[in-house]
Amino acid sequence: MYNYVVKLTRYFFASIFLVATFSGIVQSGIAQAQQNCASNNPADVVIMIDRTGSINQGGHLEDEKNAAKALLDYFAAAAVKPRVAIGTFSTQDPGNATILATLTTVYGANFSPGSGLYAVINGINNSTGFTDIGAALSAAQSEIATHGLPADPHYIILISDGVANRPTSTQPTPAPTPPFGSCSDGNAGNNALAAAAAAKAAGTKIFAVHAPDDGSGPSACPPGTGQTLMTQIASGPDFFIQIAADFSNIVSFFEQISEQIACDDDDDICTYDFCGPNNICQHQIDPQICPPTPTPTPTATRTPTNTPTATPTATPTSTATNTPTATPTATPTNTPTNTPTATPTNTPTNTPTNTPTVTPTNTPTNTPTATATNTPTNTPTNTPTNTPTNTPTNTPTNTPTNTATPTATATNTPTYTPTSTPTLTPTPSPTPQLDCLGVPNGNAVYDRCGVCDGDGTSCLGCNEVNISSDLFALDGNGAGQARIVDSIAKRILRNSSATKKLKKLARNSIDSADKLYVKNWQLTWSIPQIMVTCTNTDFCVTEDSSSKFSDYVGNSLNLRNLAQSLVTAAKKAGLSTQSLNGLLNRANKLHLENLGLVKTIPTINTTCTS
Repeated sequence: MYNYVVKLTRYFFASIFLVATFSGIVQSGIAQAQQNCASNNPADVVIMIDRTGSINQGGHLEDEKNAAKALLDYFAAAAVKPRVAIGTFSTQDPGNATILATLTTVYGANFSPGSGLYAVINGINNSTGFTDIGAALSAAQSEIATHGLPADPHYIILISDGVANRPTSTQPTPAPTPPFGSCSDGNAGNNALAAAAAAKAAGTKIFAVHAPDDGSGPSACPPGTGQTLMTQIASGPDFFIQIAADFSNIVSFFEQISEQIACDDDDDICTYDFCGPNNICQHQIDPQICPPTPTPTPTATRTPTNTPTATPTATPTSTATNTPTATPTATPTNTPTNTPTATPTNTPTNTPTNTPTVTPTNTPTNTPTATATNTPTNTPTNTPTNTPTNTPTNTPTNTPTNTATPTATATNTPTYTPTSTPTLTPTPSPTPQLDCLGVPNGNAVYDRCGVCDGDGTSCLGCNEVNISSDLFALDGNGAGQARIVDSIAKRILRNSSATKKLKKLARNSIDSADKLYVKNWQLTWSIPQIMVTCTNTDFCVTEDSSSKFSDYVGNSLNLRNLAQSLVTAAKKAGLSTQSLNGLLNRANKLHLENLGLVKTIPTINTTCTS
C-alpha cells in the first residue's frame, strides 16, 4: 500500500540522472525525454473538491482550495494550457455533486475575490453534508463527456477522506455498529467503484487524493477503510496519493500532479512522469511494478576437448570380443615324429626294417592344438605294400601328413596385451567423518560464536533499525524545498513589473535550488536504509554518518534561505508577495521537519564480517 512518503519518493528518486546502489537496492530506470515541462500536454482536468462535514470539521476546505489554485498556478505558465473544470460534492449540495465551472483555459487571477477559475475556487463555502463519492465521479465524467475534447487526455482529481457513506442501503437486521452504509459498504462503496470503473472505461484517468479519516468513537470505521476504497478508485499506484491527516502537504502533491499531467507519456504501468531539473520532463520506470529484466548470464556450451578418451578400464566386458584371451594358445612343436619312411619297399626283404614303426614319437604332443583339424591324421596310405613282409609291421606305413603345424587356426598371431583381471582383494572404504551435527561427511561446523552450523551472528548482539521511511521523508522534503524555490522564482519571472535584476536573481535561484537538492539526494541515499548496532565489535567495523546528516541540514538551510531571499527581494521591488508568503511558510516548515528528522535517526552503522 502506498503512503504519502513512498509516493513522494518515487518522484524524488528520479530527480537525478544516476543509477545508485544502496543496501542491496538498485535505483534506476529514469528515462529523460527532451520535452520541456512548460510546453505541457493539452488535457481536460476536472477537480472535485470534498466539502462534506468530515472535511470541514477539521478545517481543511481552505487547504483543498489552496491546492487547486496551486495547480492553476503551475498550468498558467504553460505554452499549451490544460482545460480545467471545478466541482464540489456534498449531499447538502443540489444533486450531491455540482460542477461550478466548466472546462476552460481562462484561469483568471488570484486576488480577493479574484477572477475566472480562481474566483470560483475562492467562493466555495463549508457544508455539513455526507460523502457520496460515486456522485462526485459521475458528475466529473459527465462534464468530460459533455465539454471535453475527444482528442485530449482526460483526468479527474478527486479529494476526499475516502469513507463513502451515501447513498445508504437497506439496513440489515440487527443493525450493525457503525450503521450499515456508513463505512463504504453496501451501496456507498459499490456506487463509488461503479462510477470509477465507468470513467476509466471511457479513457479517463483518476487521481485519488486521500486524507486519512476513519472517524472515532463508536461510529469509527475499521482502520484503512477510506484508504482501501480510494486505492481502488485510483487509476493505479501512480494515481493514488496519500496526504497527511492535517493536509499540510496537499499543495506539494498538487504541484506533483501538475507535473504528471504536463509530462504524461501515457505509460501508466511502468513509468512515473514528472518535471526534472532544467524544466525537462522525465519518465521514471517504477521498479516496484516493472522490475528491470535481468541480463541472462550466458551459459557456456561444452566445448569438446582434444584429449583422447580414457583407456578402457581393466574390468572385462561382459560381451566377448574378437581379441583372444591373455593366455596365448600353445604353439605346436615343429619336431617331426619318428615315423617310418614315406615310401614303402617294393620288394619284400627277409630282414625286418631297422626302425620298427612301433617306436613312439620322442616328443609327445601333450598340448593339443588350439583348433583341431577337421581331417583325422591317422588316415592309412592309399597304396599298401605289394608284398607283405615276413614280419609284419605293427603299424602300417602310412604316408605322414604334414600336420606338424596345425591348419585352419582361427587366430593369426595371438596378441600379448592381456585384459586386466580385476583384483580379488576389495579396497577398504574410508571411515566417514561426522560433522558437528553428527551427519556423516556433513558440512556443519562450529561458528565463531561456538554454535554448530551457526551463522556467526548469535554472539554479536546486533540490533537492526529500518530508517528507510525517514530517508524517504528527507528526500521528499528536499525536493519540496527545491520546488518551492522554483515556484517563487517562476511567479517573479511571470510578473511584468519585476526588474531585470530581480529576474536574474530568480533564474539563479532555480539553478542553485536544483544543485542543492541533487546534493541532498546523494547524501540521503548514501546512508544505509538498515542501520545496525552491535555490542560485540570484535568482528565488526562502525561507520558514523553524522557528517552526512550535518551536510544535509546545511543544504536544507540554504534552500530555505533561497526562498526567503527571493520573497525579500520581491518585496523591495514593490511586488505583491501575498501568494509568495504562503510558499515561504511551507519552506520554513519543511526545514524544521528536516531538523526534527535528523535528530531521531541513528547515525552509527555497524558492519560485521561473516
